[in-house]
Amino acid sequence: MIQQINKYNGFFQALNAFKDSKTMQKIIPMLHSDKKNWGSSLSGGERQLISFARAILQEPKVILLDESTSAMDNDNEAIAYRALKKALPETTLISIAHKESVLKYHQRMFILSNNENKETEVTKKKLGLIL
Repeated sequence: MIQQINKYNGFFQALNAFKDSKTMQKIIPMLHSDKKNWGSSLSGGERQLISFARAILQEPKVILLDESTSAMDNDNEAIAYRALKKALPETTLISIAHKESVLKYHQRMFILSNNENKETEVTKKKLGLIL
């Protein structure tokens, strides 16, 4: 029972990393409610924000994010990545995404295609050309 309470408290501490998100401020009261199926009333982006908080709670050494912000707007995407980087500075983040906006949260980019596979540094100059 105490372990469950600690996980519960830890989860809400992890949610605090998203205090700048207006979306998360809307979600948190729902999490405290007695509604049994509150998860079914969340949008895709809201579910993705909660997934980021759960990742912070687990404190992994590596996080593989596959289209993890596809349903988020750019503001919530920025909040989510900043929260991960601040809470888990030693964690390696690997993102698979179609959204080019994700590039700015990484140091390296791997391009995989049928014709070539290459690694390149993500620089402001390249970001300017891409975005």
